[in-house]
Amino acid sequence: MKASSIPSFLLTQPGRDWPKVVVATLMIAVLLGPRATVVERWVEPDLGDDVDAYLAASEATVPSIKFGEAKSVLWADPEA
Repeated sequence: MKASSIPSFLLTQPGRDWPKVVVATLMIAVLLGPRATVVERWVEPDLGDDVDAYLAASEATVPSIKFGEAKSVLWADPEA
């Protein structure tokens, strides 16, 4: 095979191979490395008929809530 038919970036030169080795090693480490696992689970709360009472009961267990910092529900169409 002629040297002119091989792309110049694939030709090895003394002392110039270490960047290729580092990049290849990092790519392999990223591709074969550990994966994060995500477990999706959602538990629908039993709110009952009065949402404000549910919020008040759930916030009553938190001692550091100050007056005026309570949760509230802003309905999109309160007349509906």
